[in-house]
Amino acid sequence: MTGDTQPTKIQHAAHLDMLRGIAALAVVAGHSRGFVLVDFATLQNPDLSTKLLYLCTSLGHQAVIAFFALSGFLVGGRALSEILAGGWSPAWYCIARLTRLWTVVLPALAITFLLDTLGRHLNGATGYDGVFHDLLSSGPSAAVPADTSLLTLLANVSFLQTIVAPTYGTNSPLWSLANEFWYYAIAPLGFVAAFGKCSSLARLVCLSTAIFLCAVLPTTLVVLGGIWMLGALMYWTSQVASLHRIFQSRVYSAVALSSVVGIISAAKWGMFSVADLTGDLALGMAFSLLLPGLAAAPASNANFVRASSALSNISFTLYATHFPLLAFLWFTFQAPSQLAPGAFGLAVIFAYIAAAVMTAALLWWMFERRTHQIRQAVSSRLSSTVRDYKIPARGRAA
Repeated sequence: MTGDTQPTKIQHAAHLDMLRGIAALAVVAGHSRGFVLVDFATLQNPDLSTKLLYLCTSLGHQAVIAFFALSGFLVGGRALSEILAGGWSPAWYCIARLTRLWTVVLPALAITFLLDTLGRHLNGATGYDGVFHDLLSSGPSAAVPADTSLLTLLANVSFLQTIVAPTYGTNSPLWSLANEFWYYAIAPLGFVAAFGKCSSLARLVCLSTAIFLCAVLPTTLVVLGGIWMLGALMYWTSQVASLHRIFQSRVYSAVALSSVVGIISAAKWGMFSVADLTGDLALGMAFSLLLPGLAAAPASNANFVRASSALSNISFTLYATHFPLLAFLWFTFQAPSQLAPGAFGLAVIFAYIAAAVMTAALLWWMFERRTHQIRQAVSSRLSSTVRDYKIPARGRAA
């Protein structure tokens, strides 16, 4: 970093926490409505409240785009800042990223296996074979039924789902975690190649590895990585002291938020093609621009801070575990019927969401909240030489 920057602690910014929590709830709400209610296209002359219900529960994909931008901001941005400052530890970064992922993913895979196995036992595998895919537009399909084989399990543990294997069982949302893992891997390689004080050979190896990974990984995964990288860049930008007043301005946040709303609205009106990722990239850019404003916004209301923290705490576990539970509930107790929108249908949706949130809270309490302890335990087993090695920045003494 230049002398015009200064570190700002954004670890627990309440507005970022709330964004993460709302994004997770948006994904769960969308999937819950998809299971419980009939498709919007089948409705005859829906009223305004019904249109709003379907609109508000159709933002799951947009929420995942927000996750990518937020992850780049918090994870990639810190890595970039540390590499620029000469204080980035490769060993600690790897430990932090893997413990963050596996502490949630391994229990999620276990609960997926248990629920899918129980569901198959209770309903004769109906639904798990993909028979309802056309009705639901999600979940297992006839071409790719729920797969709980050992090889698929190992592929998902290794974050190779959608690359060499399908997502595990009914847990289709795990697709995005493969993206996250490979962004975690590729971005620091590029940052070190560009900004690390290493030998020319080391920088060449880092750059070559990053290019190779981008070449062999799925194109969609790599393209969406641009959102993650922009989030990282916006974190670094948020550290520039001369820009703090801009990011703290309500006008800045209002313009950025309006951009997010406008792009989502344009997508809902069919102005972006899903196939060419234009809408995703535009929305990812808007979310990335919004994040410094959210990070800088004060949060003086204690209840808001507590609610934001609570939602954020369980958001990852909620995202990683909700779909197998929703699939189990619908395949076992409701399939193949779907409800018309109304008070009863809305109550069932809320029941599905509540079940997912309570399950996630329990699993968070059992596993994810112990991430720091696990991280410290793993770190303590490394030699101090490996653990404490940090790559110096260009222009700094080693």
